[in-house]
Amino acid sequence: MRGIRKQACRWGLIHYSFQAKLKHMHDNALTGGTLDLENVPCAIVPAQFIRSWKHWLARPADALRPEMIDNSSFLCEHGMLLFDPNSPGDLNTSITMIKRSDWDVLEDL
Repeated sequence: MRGIRKQACRWGLIHYSFQAKLKHMHDNALTGGTLDLENVPCAIVPAQFIRSWKHWLARPADALRPEMIDNSSFLCEHGMLLFDPNSPGDLNTSITMIKRSDWDVLEDL
């Protein structure tokens, strides 16, 4: 029982640390609003990664921590974007914009 409590405490600290470092992403990603991202360097990630990440934060004992962000589906065979990130019509439910600073935190995890 003591080991379970210790592990739960560790997960609680992990949850708090990730949520604090990535507060904007946690609170705003997947909401569809990008007004607060205007004139801010951004990165684009798969919406599924954000869903998995939030699920892991909510239930770290039950969910696997997302390991990697795979943006390859956003690129053509020449390494160019398949959509225009400045065109709202090109952004769909599979794409999420986050602050570049949040991307930098994710890269360091």
